[in-house]
Amino acid sequence: MGFPWGLDFGNQNCVVAIARKGGIDVIDNEASSRKTPCMVGLGSKERALGQAAIAKINSNIKNTAFELKRLIGRRWDETDLQEDAAGFPFKLVKAPDGGILINLMYEKDGSECDFKAFTPEQLLAMLFVNLKGTAEAHNKVPSPDCVVSVPCWFTDAQRRAVLDAGNIAGLNILRLLNETAATALGWGLPKTGDLPEENAKPKHVLFFDMGHSSTQVCVVAYNKSKMNILASAFDRNLGGRVVDQKILNYFAAQWKEKRKLNLFDSPKAVLRLLAAIDKVKQQLSGYTSSAKLPVNVEIGRAHV
Repeated sequence: MGFPWGLDFGNQNCVVAIARKGGIDVIDNEASSRKTPCMVGLGSKERALGQAAIAKINSNIKNTAFELKRLIGRRWDETDLQEDAAGFPFKLVKAPDGGILINLMYEKDGSECDFKAFTPEQLLAMLFVNLKGTAEAHNKVPSPDCVVSVPCWFTDAQRRAVLDAGNIAGLNILRLLNETAATALGWGLPKTGDLPEENAKPKHVLFFDMGHSSTQVCVVAYNKSKMNILASAFDRNLGGRVVDQKILNYFAAQWKEKRKLNLFDSPKAVLRLLAAIDKVKQQLSGYTSSAKLPVNVEIGRAHV
């Protein structure tokens, strides 16, 4: 069997890594990228997963599901779910059991291409198959054993849904590890020799993690032989996508004032602008100059 591997299950991207002697190796996907978009695109008889899905999203936007992390294990009546659903280009419907279903066009077994209802678990399982292939291509042997990180605020239903998706994908999920614990372990393991002795006063470290859709904070006490998470807090709706949306609304208001056109009438135009905003945001993260960076995006009249 191959090495067990770790999966950082993100709302925007997923990362696969393997622990080896001397450190952690982050594995490149088929596009030589260390990040795999958390997207599943369907249509006709094809499934576009991860990198392939984001490559086709401009022509398949209403048939590409994303932000699966915020959809997995959720109930239809949840208020923040309804707020998210209003901004998705794909269609969510209520499942008979009170959960959610995602309607996407798909052709299967020679039938006509039509809307079919998928659970978030089914779509996440498709993505897991792609990520499992990335790990196995690196290990060069079957590698079903893995550990998956999830937010500390995930409910029991959400955790069980992730496990169900793993079972569908043929994964053997050894453990679901809280992202706060994974962060603390990642920082502490290489520094074991520099930490206080077991009976000495522990070293306290605070970790702040703002992801794409949520923010988590934890305080950890370290000694050479142990790690103790003393406290954690979170905001499940505050993340980088909130910043993106604020910038998007700003540019949309400018566009409406100058062109008398509503940007939100076109999902493709919104997608293009969000991609440009995300690109500039990443550039600014390593930018030290006080000069301004431009946001360039083509939004023709025919698309808005």
